[in-house]
Amino acid sequence: MFIGIHANTLLCAIWRNDLLKHIVSLLLLLMAVIGFYIYKFDLPTDSTSWGEFGSFSGGTAAVLIALYGVIYGIFQHRAGSVKSYTIEDHIQLMKTYRSAHSGGYTNKGYDFIDWIWKCVVSQLTRNGDPTIKDVKDNSSLSEMAQWKRSLQKMDKKLVSDFVNEMSQAEAKLAWLYVLVEEIPTYYKEPLKEKFEKLSLSEAESSMFTALASA
Repeated sequence: MFIGIHANTLLCAIWRNDLLKHIVSLLLLLMAVIGFYIYKFDLPTDSTSWGEFGSFSGGTAAVLIALYGVIYGIFQHRAGSVKSYTIEDHIQLMKTYRSAHSGGYTNKGYDFIDWIWKCVVSQLTRNGDPTIKDVKDNSSLSEMAQWKRSLQKMDKKLVSDFVNEMSQAEAKLAWLYVLVEEIPTYYKEPLKEKFEKLSLSEAESSMFTALASA
């Protein structure tokens, strides 16, 4: 029993090796090709049928293996893209944030977002309750395009921790983008929880209420 447990542990450890997984997958693929040929044409019995078997198996397997490689490459690329952007990358962006009108706030992204947020609230509430179109057309928000892209690139598994790290102005701006569907929907739940704990000015409260019911 002791040997059996350790053998099982060893097999699990070996299976976690990606190379072995691909070898096993390719062997199963080859077996499937052979099985299909035998099912369709029966077992080879002479040199001619063996030749046909080899030609069919080799050609079909080559195509399937090439397709397997392409699919694997696509998934690896996507996985690499998702994992390549972290909370630390976002913080670095904010430390070096630049925009056309950042002026004295250059290299001080968190100060800049505090300032731009006040401008956005003032502009959106100047003529009464704002609409979703007002938000999407707001010129000040265009200054935060890099910041919004940073949210869109963030690894989905890090979103909850990322939201917890947001400053008040960032959380308010992110919630604004949630209401107008400008950032992924998986931000909604963690942001809602954080947003409910924020203190809002009268103008901010009025703006968010109007957009939530828009």
